[in-house]
Amino acid sequence: MKPRRAGVTKPPRSNRSRTRSLNFVLPITSYLLLLFRLPLGLDFYEQQSGIEGTVFVDGGIRHFIVDELRTAFSKATVIAAPTEIRQLREHKSEGELELLKCANEATLLAIRHTPKHMYIGIRESDALADVGLNNGGCLTLFGKSAALPHGSGTDRRLHPDDFALFDCTASLHGYWSDVTCTLALPASSIPDTHNFVHSAQYIAFQTAHAGVPVVAKRVDEAPRLFLGLAGYAKYFTHRLGHGIGLEGILSNEPGVYIEGKVGVRLEDCFYIAQDGGAVYLTAGVGGPASSPWKP
Repeated sequence: MKPRRAGVTKPPRSNRSRTRSLNFVLPITSYLLLLFRLPLGLDFYEQQSGIEGTVFVDGGIRHFIVDELRTAFSKATVIAAPTEIRQLREHKSEGELELLKCANEATLLAIRHTPKHMYIGIRESDALADVGLNNGGCLTLFGKSAALPHGSGTDRRLHPDDFALFDCTASLHGYWSDVTCTLALPASSIPDTHNFVHSAQYIAFQTAHAGVPVVAKRVDEAPRLFLGLAGYAKYFTHRLGHGIGLEGILSNEPGVYIEGKVGVRLEDCFYIAQDGGAVYLTAGVGGPASSPWKP
């Protein structure tokens, strides 16, 4: 049987469809369609309603979408995509890595630019506009507003004892960035929470490498244990990170959130290189923040 050509539809958080020829044989009778987490428009379904054979869907797709696909492709069998597809997505080409690095580096540089134009008393909305990602791509929270991990903010003014948290995303040809910096102005008088979160992020990164048993669990546990010993266990209220884009790229984003007082999160995305070690996508521009004054 000849290898089939797979149409890969819109990946997570992307505005483009991607098509790739897959060089392996799959046990199908006539047609292969890969549907990832964002479905195509109804007009596409109507055009393809006569498809017979097998339709593969991403394992993370929602059940109600699978149900609709079974209705739309009534003559086909709709099942989860095989392991070959996951393996294809796990391995990033040099071209894919360069796009991911460029997107993440540009995002970090935009955040680093912002403190130069900030001052005590500036509003969240003004700082957000300066980043250039005020179309929904950047969460900007000052002081106690950041104590809600992914809150919407209150357009708070920056106080002398406030951190400023920027959680920004951007896309380059369908490949995404996700970077969070919690920074402070030179004139600020801030708590030492940032130091503990910075150390937790470092510990997670050092734990992440190929061959670690139950790697995701271990990488999450290591910084959580450290923050627990520092007395911050109950304030680290979310998982360590998540995948971005077409998977195989993970975020490292520990945080401490003390409601009504302070919120600190540091986030940089990494991948596992051929030698088994973790590599930050922002390494080309210096990587993670070294302090709240040097994001």
